[in-house]
Amino acid sequence: IENLLEKYPAGDIAILVRKNSEANDIMRVVLDYAASLNPEKQFNVISAESLLLINSLAVRIIVISFKYISNPETTIHLSEIVADYCRLTDKIIDEQVLKTYENIEEVRGILPDDFIDHFQDFIHLSLFELTEKIISIFNLTQFTSEIPFIRSLEEKISEIVQNKGNN
Repeated sequence: IENLLEKYPAGDIAILVRKNSEANDIMRVVLDYAASLNPEKQFNVISAESLLLINSLAVRIIVISFKYISNPETTIHLSEIVADYCRLTDKIIDEQVLKTYENIEEVRGILPDDFIDHFQDFIHLSLFELTEKIISIFNLTQFTSEIPFIRSLEEKISEIVQNKGNN
């Protein structure tokens, strides 16, 4: 990346891949590299896949948390939160972590304690407040490559709230 940037402006560089799975791996590396640069040297990365919010692990954690909070009996959502959170935080994922959980107490020590301790309070929050709470509890903004996705989701939620209400 550095060699390319020495010879060409960032806007003139394209990386082509044969498979979407390869694109996702390359995008993560390029986004992490871009985020590590000084602000004046940072650049934006755009691809069709990168524009899909659901490809972001942070967005998936938020959206799946909504699903789990609205229906905690559907335990598959809790398992999905665990798997995505472990991927995002580079925690070791083994068969024990990838099991289906019956209740939220089983994920103590894997997911943040605040998510477990305040779970019953989430149902009383507005959609926007809940979004902000999940972002804060999981400390999702610490992952700089995820921030554009998080901000895009917040904008979409704001639009939904304005158009359809806050429930």
